[in-house]
Amino acid sequence: MEILDNIRIGIDVVKPFKNRYPEILENIDFNWTRRKAIERQIPSIFLITLPKSGSMFIKNNLSKLLNLAQFHMHTGPFINSYLVEQKFPLFVKGGIICQAHVPASEFNLILLKTFEIDKFVVHVRDPRQALLSWTHNVEQIFNRGDEGIYRLRLLYQDFPDEYFNYSFEEKISWQIENYLPLEVKWIEGWLRTSQEPYWKNKMLFTEFVDMSTKPSEVFKKILDFYDINCEAEFDFHKPKKGELHYRKGQIDEWKTIFTDEQIEKASKMMSKNMKKQFAWPD
Repeated sequence: MEILDNIRIGIDVVKPFKNRYPEILENIDFNWTRRKAIERQIPSIFLITLPKSGSMFIKNNLSKLLNLAQFHMHTGPFINSYLVEQKFPLFVKGGIICQAHVPASEFNLILLKTFEIDKFVVHVRDPRQALLSWTHNVEQIFNRGDEGIYRLRLLYQDFPDEYFNYSFEEKISWQIENYLPLEVKWIEGWLRTSQEPYWKNKMLFTEFVDMSTKPSEVFKKILDFYDINCEAEFDFHKPKKGELHYRKGQIDEWKTIFTDEQIEKASKMMSKNMKKQFAWPD
C-alpha cells in the first residue's frame, strides 16, 4: 500500500506526460482511490438506471461524496446490454461505484446471483419524460456521423433513413411506437424482479422526481441502504445544459410537448402497476 501511495503522489510529477500515458495514470488513480475507500470499509455501489434519468448526476455525486473509484461492468446498447463477468471479482472487493442501463435479463440476474451482489439501486423516471429527453439526445447521437448512426441501428434495428426529415412531432410519434415499449419493458422487468423472494430486499428503487426535488434525502436513502455512515456534507453539483448529457431536467415537460393523441397513446402503454408504484399520472 505504501508503494501505491508513493506512486499516487508521484502523479503530480508526471502530469506533463498525461497525454502520452493516459491509461497508465488513470489506472494508478483508479486503484489508489479504490484501495483508500476499501480502507474506510466502503462497499461497492451498483446503480442500474433508466437512460435519461439523471444517471451521471447520481454516479458523480456519490463518487465525489464517498471518494469512490468509477468502474464500467457492462456492454451493449440499453435494452440488450449485459454485464461482463470478468469485471465482478474486482467490484465485489469494494471501493467502486458502477452505473449501467442493464435490463433484468436472465443472464444479468444470474451474474448478480453468482457474485452475490446483495444490494443495488434501480433508478427510474416517468418514461414519457425520459422519452422526450431521449428524442433530443438522438439528435446529438446522429450528429456524431457514421458512429452515431451505427449506435442508433444497434438500438433500433428498423431505424428509418428518413427519420431526421421528420417534424419533431413526427419524431415523438415514432419514438412512442419504437422506444417507449423498450422503456416500459425495462421498468416492468425490474419491478417484476423486485417481487421475487430472492431479490425482495436486495433492490432499492429511486425516482427522478425525488432526486430532482430533494436530492439530499435520496442520497441519504442510498447510503442507509448500503449501511454507509458518511459525515461529509452534501454539496451537489447540478449540471448545466449540455453538461453530462444534461438538457433541462424537467419533470413533466412531456405534458406540454406531446399532442393529446400522443399523451393518450403513451399513457396507455404504461401499466397501472407501474403508474401506481411511482405515482406517475395518467
